[in-house]
Amino acid sequence: LLSLYWTSTVLLNTVQVSVAGVMATWCFDKRDADHCCSPAVFGSVYRSMTYSFGSICLGSLLQALISVFRYIVESARSQRERNDGGGACGNI
Repeated sequence: LLSLYWTSTVLLNTVQVSVAGVMATWCFDKRDADHCCSPAVFGSVYRSMTYSFGSICLGSLLQALISVFRYIVESARSQRERNDGGGACGNI
């Protein structure tokens, strides 16, 4: 479960960092980022897959750990409510 969350989060965050890099390049040099296959796109993807990849993976791991912990807590809470018969109001 953790590896699935981590992998999907790494992929999503890599895309997000790449898009942010393209937008930053566009802000400073509009001619360099004027079409889909411009050098800004390839440069941004390269930077996100090399220089920034460790930070992306670490942040994604933290995000995945929190998501898994939240899922476990919510699952235990719903299991307890089903076993108790609907929570505190169900016992009155």
